[in-house]
Amino acid sequence: MRNALFLTLLTKSNSWSYEKEWRIIQASNCQIKQMPDISCIYLGAACSESDKQQIIDIATKENITIKQMTLDHHEYKLFAKTII
Repeated sequence: MRNALFLTLLTKSNSWSYEKEWRIIQASNCQIKQMPDISCIYLGAACSESDKQQIIDIATKENITIKQMTLDHHEYKLFAKTII
């Protein structure tokens, strides 16, 4: 069951490979491997204001760009708007 959960969290369709996304999951008994620097954080369209503010506070200190995803009201599309 646990392996199935991790596989679900770490798996993404090949059609999304252009995003070059990294997913990090840390278990209490594991060490994080060396990862590339974070260049940008994309906030989901439904991200709560409290989560958004916490991420902005951290990203500002680390000089990381943040983009907010927004829904197009006329088509089935998302757009990324830079917020910092």
